[in-house]
Amino acid sequence: TLSASGSPYFVDGLQSVTASSTLTLEPGVVIKFNAINKSGLQFINGGKLSAVGSSVNPIIFTSFYDDSYGGDTNGSIGSTSPSYGDWYGVRIDSPGTESTISRVLFRYGGWYYSGGGWTDSKANLYIANSSAVISDSVFEYSYVYGAKLTNASSTLVGNFFRYNNNSAEGASSGLSSELGTLTVNSNTFSDNKRGFYVLSSNFDSSSNFNSNTFTSNTGEAVYSSGRLGSYSGNSGSSNGVNAISVSGTITQNGATTTLAANSLPYLLNGSVTVAAGSALAVNSGVVIKGWSINSTSYLNVYGNLVVSGANFSDIVFSSMFSSPAKDDWGGLRFYSGSRSAIAGATFEYARAAIAYTDSPINLSNVKFSENTLGVSADSASLAYPITASAITFTNNTATTSPGGLW
Repeated sequence: TLSASGSPYFVDGLQSVTASSTLTLEPGVVIKFNAINKSGLQFINGGKLSAVGSSVNPIIFTSFYDDSYGGDTNGSIGSTSPSYGDWYGVRIDSPGTESTISRVLFRYGGWYYSGGGWTDSKANLYIANSSAVISDSVFEYSYVYGAKLTNASSTLVGNFFRYNNNSAEGASSGLSSELGTLTVNSNTFSDNKRGFYVLSSNFDSSSNFNSNTFTSNTGEAVYSSGRLGSYSGNSGSSNGVNAISVSGTITQNGATTTLAANSLPYLLNGSVTVAAGSALAVNSGVVIKGWSINSTSYLNVYGNLVVSGANFSDIVFSSMFSSPAKDDWGGLRFYSGSRSAIAGATFEYARAAIAYTDSPINLSNVKFSENTLGVSADSASLAYPITASAITFTNNTATTSPGGLW
């Protein structure tokens, strides 16, 4: 146990907590890390962290160049200042443990060097193969990630991820995660390169991300590659890409992935896939957008798509561009073996809003507006019974191909 009365504590080099030990930090503890001899703190082999500060006396992990906490540790009298990556960070890779982190401030960590130390972490706080409950804490000025989780089923509530915006690091972001089951609720992401960066080809789709706020991040509010968790009630403004950007295969075989409403739209980043044997459900209030930056946005459906609106305006598929035009994005493409039920939706500014290939047409209360082509279907699709009611076409270059589908 470290008490506030002994602060600041100075860490030189790499130090470890191991052998099923728990490092307990009392409120007000300040730990500073040598920035000349790059330093870090790691928890392995059953070691875990219990760091519970208070609103008046938070716990601090920072650079020894940081005079804001614990005084002028290096005696520079203001001639030195802290910077991104002054120290490695706190690393918890301790299977079978759960650490507790509350009201803790992490600053100026995230150092690594190619071919050498800590290249898998790059974060103020890195948690791998273990779990944590993290609340009311701040992660700022990291060299790459404010915090990073890998196969770390954890809960993060009420935290601030900010100023993790190192221009030299393309992946720099407030929070990064891959694998594991996460609950990420009521956090604030601001002034990072990206807000939340999810590499999730094997992500647990039961993860949920609710009521988070994203402001003034240079790139995407959320960048997600692969399986989607559940996003609901998230909001954002003044981000470079003010959206939940999704790419790759976003569904899981044998399961249904649901898109719920957020004030942020979902952005189709390139070709996004609904896998065979899976389903994607789109709830009322959802906005899905596409564009043609780097690659054209498509939603490719090999499984089942259910769009559940009642009126034209309930669910919108549209352009991400601020001055939209026809052909801004690709559209939806249904392939052999796919099924769909699309109701209460508007499709606009697409190249071909919906294209069916050996897939039955099932549309009701759908509006097609300002598309190059509204609906296309091949001969195999036309062999199925067609369901099409209350369909409206407005200012499309062409309505259907072949003409007169219904």
